[in-house]
Amino acid sequence: MSCPSLPKIPLRDTSPLPSAVSSAPCLGESTLARLLRHRQKPARPVRGRITNPCRQNWRRPSRAREGDIDVILAAVPAGSRRLEHLGDAVPALRALPAWQDLSRVRRRLMESLVGALAACADWSKMISRPGHKRLAKMIGRSASTVTAAIAWLMRHGVIGRVAAGRSAAYATPDERGKRINEAAVYVLCCTAHLDVEKILARHRADAAAEARERAGQRRIRGAVEKNWHPSSLEDSLTRTRRGTTHARDRGLVELWPCNRAVATRRQQLAAARTVQDRALGLRVLSARDVRSLIRPFLEAGWTPADLLHALDHTPQGAHRLHSLDAGQDTARARGYLRWRLEHWKDADGLVLASASARARERAEAAREAMHRDRQADARARAAAAGVESPARIAALAAMRALFRQGGAERDSLEAAHLTA
Repeated sequence: MSCPSLPKIPLRDTSPLPSAVSSAPCLGESTLARLLRHRQKPARPVRGRITNPCRQNWRRPSRAREGDIDVILAAVPAGSRRLEHLGDAVPALRALPAWQDLSRVRRRLMESLVGALAACADWSKMISRPGHKRLAKMIGRSASTVTAAIAWLMRHGVIGRVAAGRSAAYATPDERGKRINEAAVYVLCCTAHLDVEKILARHRADAAAEARERAGQRRIRGAVEKNWHPSSLEDSLTRTRRGTTHARDRGLVELWPCNRAVATRRQQLAAARTVQDRALGLRVLSARDVRSLIRPFLEAGWTPADLLHALDHTPQGAHRLHSLDAGQDTARARGYLRWRLEHWKDADGLVLASASARARERAEAAREAMHRDRQADARARAAAAGVESPARIAALAAMRALFRQGGAERDSLEAAHLTA
C-alpha cells in the first residue's frame, strides 16, 4: 500500500528542503518509524554556500561605497530620519518613550555611548565607524555591553547600520592583496519624538517667559501703588527688567562663546559648560568642579578656546598626542585637567599669556614692524629726492665727469684732424 504525502508548498527566498527524508506523515506508518524520522536531523547546507537568493539582504557594502548617500539613506530605520546636527544625538535618545523605562545606570550608559558615537562621527554625512573596542574603551565598559547597547539603539531607531563589521579573514583584499579588519559603520538618526519634544520645550519656555513677565508686572504694580511718583516707577521698571533678563533667567546662560572672555561667576559656569561640551573626557565632572579648576585662567582673561588649546598644546606650541578618553573616573579627569593647565603657569604660579593674547601680540608686533619699514622707505625716498641729498650730489658729479671726458675726446679728435 502506497503512502501518499502532503502536497509540496513552494517556498521563496529560502534554501531548498532536503529530499532525502520526508517530514510529512504517511498513512499506516508505525510508531517506531515516526520516532526515528523525528530524531533524524535535517541535512545542513555546505559551509560558505549562499542559500539566500536576495543578495542585497546580506551583501556588505564595500569600503568605497560606505559613504555614498544612497547607501546611508537606505540604512536609516523605518520611522526615523538622519540627524541634521550632532548636538541632537543625545536629545533624540532622551525623547524616546522607552527612555523612561530605563534605569539610571542604563541611561548613563546609553548617553555615553551616543556621545561617543557623535564624537567620532563625520558631521557632513552623519556616519560613525569607531569600532566596538574603541567604544568600549571610551565609555569604560566591556565589548559585549557595547554590542547589547548598540542593538537596543538600532531597535529603537536611534542609529542605523550602514555596513556590518568584518574580520580580515572574510574581508575583500585591496589592490595590493592585503586584507584588513573592517569596522561597522552606523548612521545617526532621530525619530519624530524629537520634534515633539522640541515643540513642547518651546511652549514651556514661552509659558515660563509669560509667567515671569506677569510676575514682574505684579511687582511693578505693587511698587506703584505703594509709592507713586515717576522716578520710583522708572527705577522699579529698570530693576525688574534687569533681574528678569540677566540674574533670574537660567535658560539664557547655557553655553558661552568660545572666543569671548568672562566677567562674572555666572559666565564662568557657562564657560565651564562650553569646555565640557568640546572636551568629551571632562563630562564626568560637574560644571562647578570644572569652573573651580579653570577659574584662575578665566580671571586672567582666558577664553574657552584658549583653555581647549592649552589642553592639547604646550606653551612652546608642541601638540600633545595623548588625550583623556571618555568614561574615566572623576579623580583621573580632575588630575588630567590640573596637570595640563599647570604647564601654562610660571615658577611663581602666575598664569601665562593665553594663545589668543600671544597671537594678538605677534600681530601687533608685525604691524609695528611693517609701519617702521614703511616709514624708513618713505624717508629714504624723500632724502633721495632732495636738492642736497648725497645721492643727488654723487649723480651730478658722475654726469659732469662723463661730460668732461666726452669733451676731452672731442678736442683730441679735432686736433688730430687739423694736424693731418
